[in-house]
Amino acid sequence: MAGNVELGAELLGVDRAERLARVAEAIDLVGLRGFERHYPAALSGGMRMRVSLARALVLRPASSSSTSRSAPWTRSPASG
Repeated sequence: MAGNVELGAELLGVDRAERLARVAEAIDLVGLRGFERHYPAALSGGMRMRVSLARALVLRPASSSSTSRSAPWTRSPASG
């Protein structure tokens, strides 16, 4: 499963040491530590969803602080 999480960053050309660090951090964040060597087919549906979330986290998408607008669901009704 860890290789699955790593693939996107590898395709983007991220350095191997950096990729492995990102993968370990993402797997820990989604609560799948200990399942790194499992095949995706051996995981439950919910765990597979967390693997896909970890794949996205490894790519390090731009944070909301890099844009002037926040996502609509993070704004309070008074802020418009």
